[in-house]
Amino acid sequence: MIAKVSIGRSFSGVVRYLFEGHHDDLQVNKQAEILAANGVRLGSMEQMISDFNRHRVLNTDLGVAVWHTALAFHADDRPKLTDPKLIGLAEDYMRELRLDPDNIQWLLVKHNDTAHPHIHLVMSRVDFDGRTVDKSFCKDRSREAAKRIAKRQGLIVAAERQRSNIVNGRVMSAEWMDAKRQIQAVVVAELPNVSSLVELAQKLQLQQIQIHFQHRKQKKGKGAITGITFEANGHFIRGRNIGKEFSAGPLQKQIQQSLLNTRSPKEQLEASKKIIVDPQKVVKHGRQNSLFSHRIH
Repeated sequence: MIAKVSIGRSFSGVVRYLFEGHHDDLQVNKQAEILAANGVRLGSMEQMISDFNRHRVLNTDLGVAVWHTALAFHADDRPKLTDPKLIGLAEDYMRELRLDPDNIQWLLVKHNDTAHPHIHLVMSRVDFDGRTVDKSFCKDRSREAAKRIAKRQGLIVAAERQRSNIVNGRVMSAEWMDAKRQIQAVVVAELPNVSSLVELAQKLQLQQIQIHFQHRKQKKGKGAITGITFEANGHFIRGRNIGKEFSAGPLQKQIQQSLLNTRSPKEQLEASKKIIVDPQKVVKHGRQNSLFSHRIH
């Protein structure tokens, strides 16, 4: 079992792919079967697209509202994968991501056009309370969730591709790569449970991982955090060498977003009004709201 995640803007595009494939596919017929849905009418593609789009207006500031996960299985597991089993696996996957299948809009479709069984889960990143579903580390979290589910259900865990051990032109040792994977897994697990980078450092220290912060230079005291380095098993690894989401800035934004996601839409709006923004330091990233700046002094 393996999970492949993509985040997007168009429900029309993803729903039409489920039933029609891409325009350049040699075999357009995906042999699609609808298995289950929540909050989506199943009479036609147009109804499904309309329902997803009508619901997303609960959070009009969220541009990338589409969460699409393909769950693929080993061919040897096919006899075990009845339709009720597949539905249960999809709901387990949502729960592993800390999502309530009853409080989120989703559509589950099975494709029968390949040798290996696979299903497609399309979710709205706006839950029924209007809150945003967190997408931080979505690929890493999904990969680990698929492993746990496969082991628990007696399914074959898909072999991962060998990751590159070349960083900045240097070939890194196996021990360095092990330390990198350890840091990656622990940060992904702990990030939703903290309210600041300092608290994250405290959590990681309990698991024998140290965090070293780099601060902006100023005349008195420490400036804002501008860089982060992790230390594990004697290896010092910069956040950006683990992945772009592990740098100081993205980590702070993800913590801030996680805090906002635990509040109601009204509380989110009030919290956003309290954030002081330095106009000279606002960086725009497409349509994503990048005004939330979480600083530690």
